[in-house]
Amino acid sequence: MRVRLWWPVRVLLATSLGAQRIFFESRDDVSGHAAEHLSNATAAFPAFALVAILLYATPAARRQPLVLVTSATWLVGTLAVLVGNVRVVDALVDSAMGDTPTSQLVESFRAHEQHIDVALGVGGLALETKTFAD
Repeated sequence: MRVRLWWPVRVLLATSLGAQRIFFESRDDVSGHAAEHLSNATAAFPAFALVAILLYATPAARRQPLVLVTSATWLVGTLAVLVGNVRVVDALVDSAMGDTPTSQLVESFRAHEQHIDVALGVGGLALETKTFAD
């Protein structure tokens, strides 16, 4: 394949990085535990770019239901992680713990509740994905 046909890869990667930057630059300036959650939330952006590049580079994969369902499930999982982590960051900021290091974190009830929601939401999605794959 000619290099000229690969321009969408650059566009997809640039769009992914741009969306990530726009979404997270407007977030609160956090450090410590909240920054770790914010860092983990970024996985969805390269995941979308990776799936789009995979489907662009392998036209036969676009016609395979298993590839499409697996990709969609993975993307939904990364979105669940993004939403959950952003909710935890918001709870930490609301509790005035946006700069607290993980080792010194004294969780408020709301922050603890958000951590549990993330664990249950992502764990439930993983369980559904495994059940579907079996």
